[in-house]
Amino acid sequence: MKLTNILTEKYADVEEKKHQIIQQNVSIKKLQDIWTDFEEKPSQTFCDEKGLYQYFAKEIKIVSFKKITPEDISSFCIEQTLHEEISDHFGFFLSAIVNKHFKETKYNGTYQLVTKYCKQRISGFGFLNEANILIQGNCRYVGAHMKNGNITVENNCDNVGEKMRGGNIIVKNETPVYFVGHTMSGGNIHIYQDGENIGRSMSGGTILIEGNGDDRVGNEQESGRIFIKGHVGKFLGQRKKGGKIEVHGECGSFAGYLMKGGVIHLLQGCDSISQSIKGGEIYSRGKRVYPL
Repeated sequence: MKLTNILTEKYADVEEKKHQIIQQNVSIKKLQDIWTDFEEKPSQTFCDEKGLYQYFAKEIKIVSFKKITPEDISSFCIEQTLHEEISDHFGFFLSAIVNKHFKETKYNGTYQLVTKYCKQRISGFGFLNEANILIQGNCRYVGAHMKNGNITVENNCDNVGEKMRGGNIIVKNETPVYFVGHTMSGGNIHIYQDGENIGRSMSGGTILIEGNGDDRVGNEQESGRIFIKGHVGKFLGQRKKGGKIEVHGECGSFAGYLMKGGVIHLLQGCDSISQSIKGGEIYSRGKRVYPL
């Protein structure tokens, strides 16, 4: 074999790897420039969170994700969240990045997003999500409008699964999670400790709270299921129209206040049943107490 052919065969892979690294660095640099440009601009007005996400999704259309790896995205997340003055909108930007990468590469592994070095809670991770994401650190507004996939949060967060339609969210929290499954229509949320403002106006899906709930769990619930392994406060199922609530611990006063439909199961009973119930069923310690 000719020497030129041997050299070409031997170093072809090396040249290809160099080419990939250059393309990869160019793509990451473009993402960095888009984010820097956003942060340096005067405050922009967006009609809502979807408008903000769509802005980022449009901006990153020029970026090729073929040579970007999930590890690159993880490194990019760490580098940006180390900045003390980072905007909490960064979560929406990263969601646009993860969603585009997932659609282009069909990656079936887990995107690891580390925010534990950030001094503030980043907002918007998992927006419109369909991928598998592990978030290590504090965050808020997680999994909103989520379609599919899995999100695991290994720390504390607030506002989980708002308007989610599918998929699974697990939060391994130490402090209470505020706003769980607000207006969700599908999917599953599993909170390891306490939750507050749980299942308000939910119309589908399942919420499991391993700890305690607060007052008005399932307020205006239309459908879906809520399971509380610990105790709950007053006004359980206030104005609920459907769905199921099951409480394994103790329940405060006025359970079923202005309830119109659905079912409540109280495994340990409750302090009192509301006198203003309009419909539905309530069971206490296995016996139906409304309607009698």
